[in-house]
Amino acid sequence: MRKDAIFPIASMSKPIVAAGALMLYEKSYILMNDSVSFYLPILKNMKVAKISYQGNGAMTIDTERAIRQPTIQDLMRHTSG
Repeated sequence: MRKDAIFPIASMSKPIVAAGALMLYEKSYILMNDSVSFYLPILKNMKVAKISYQGNGAMTIDTERAIRQPTIQDLMRHTSG
């Protein structure tokens, strides 16, 4: 194999960022139970989509305040909403 071989890394941003976040966690720079808005204040007043379905198959989409803010752990599990 050539030393300058190029490999596509499609959809690899999540595991690469997760590895970096784990390095920060190991050094106690971040905590898993901290809210994401602690580090990114712009996300403090996050809203979420609320989807309602009618009997005829139509749906409406509204927004409402999130019940709780996502945590670093939610991001690491990819369950942030």
